[in-house]
Amino acid sequence: MKDFEKAELPFDIVPTSDHFDYLEALQNEEYYNKGIILQIIFEKEKEEFPSKVFSDLMNRLVLRTDSSVLTILCPLFSIEMPKGNSKFTTVRDLLLAIKYSIDDMPSSIQSQLLPKIGVFSEIVNNVDYVPDWFKLIIEDPLGNSRIQCNRIENISTLKDCYDSDPNVHADFFTRTEADCLEFDLILEIEERPNTLYGDNALEKIIELIQNSSKILGLTGAGISVESGISAFRNSGNSQLQNIWEKWNQDEMTYQNILSKKKIRDDYFEMHAFLKEQISKAEPNGSHHLFAQLKEKGKLLKVITQNIDGMHQKAGLSDDKVIEIHGSSRGVVCTKCRTLVEDPEKIYSQVKDCVLEGKSLPDELVTCKCGGVLKPNTISFGEELQDSKLIEARQQCRECDLMIIMGTRLLVSPVNQLPKLVAARNVPVVIINLESTPFDRNSVAVMNGKSGETCNYILHRLTSINNQER
Repeated sequence: MKDFEKAELPFDIVPTSDHFDYLEALQNEEYYNKGIILQIIFEKEKEEFPSKVFSDLMNRLVLRTDSSVLTILCPLFSIEMPKGNSKFTTVRDLLLAIKYSIDDMPSSIQSQLLPKIGVFSEIVNNVDYVPDWFKLIIEDPLGNSRIQCNRIENISTLKDCYDSDPNVHADFFTRTEADCLEFDLILEIEERPNTLYGDNALEKIIELIQNSSKILGLTGAGISVESGISAFRNSGNSQLQNIWEKWNQDEMTYQNILSKKKIRDDYFEMHAFLKEQISKAEPNGSHHLFAQLKEKGKLLKVITQNIDGMHQKAGLSDDKVIEIHGSSRGVVCTKCRTLVEDPEKIYSQVKDCVLEGKSLPDELVTCKCGGVLKPNTISFGEELQDSKLIEARQQCRECDLMIIMGTRLLVSPVNQLPKLVAARNVPVVIINLESTPFDRNSVAVMNGKSGETCNYILHRLTSINNQER
């Protein structure tokens, strides 16, 4: 395994707007042995040109992963933001997002923060303002967060890069046992498998399926795209519009959905759009493979990040599918957690309102208890159901093969699940259009459309079964 100290320098790849899925651009390795604490430290009295230095720091690029805790300190003000949404942005825009988060906090919390928020507001709103001092701290047990450094020639390691920058510091730390339990991390430097690719990978996947009896699936948006359902980003299909191209991702937070009627309306409209696609979609080879494995008594369960119910439409029962991000089939009250009896009636009225250019009636999106209704899916800033995550982890501890399809493994905590399987020396195989950070920890990787690949696998398995009769 690559030593953490010899990792790539931060932001060797020039970031673009396409790189919001930052791990594709920046994370070429996974680091099992170290966490990282990053700091931007500014002290006005120590700088010869404080305005220039502070402006430069505010424009530095920041990669904050969703495993990190963020702390902001400045005169008279401090705030700690717990683990939350990932961000790949500038420092100033990151601070602006925090300011918006404060604006959306309950009034009881705002009343404590607002009397002290003056300097922080000046930093965010006034590009010419220079505070007496400022500190930003990112503590990331996974070690994947980054702050852009000044370019220095003849610097070869990540540590040296940060050591050479007077305003950006990095400390590497050994994770605690609690960190390891939270993220299901493997501290030992284990032997990686000799990963197979191409035709060799395909043959290995078929062999493993034949010899396994407790197969666990892990699926993502890529398999739904092949059925004509839009992904939230990077659909990989020029005929499908990505969801976050049509709606504003940054606005669709759980807190905003609860507190802002317009965003709640947009969220329902977005799901009505998806449900229209889902109603016309049919399962493809990826879904049919798992259905066939279930018929053969080989399937443990499928953990899916998808909300479309395509696995059930292909023939799996609800108890065989762990919908880790929820389901678009339901509408739930965020207060009493009651599921609406007839969600289709709500979506039908949503579509009518959208066509007529009207806002949704309050009574349509309000529960009898007075709580806010929303599609029964996980929004940004909303925690996963503990029961589903616990069940998913338990399946990872029981399976004898994991098949990953249609996901780049960028979203936590789902992207940590393969580690649980690999830690038991159980084979993990990946069928995906693009590479993933876990490829080199997998026994076999087949890059291509999962539906087409699975159709071939199904054909081969049928032929083998016929020959054995």
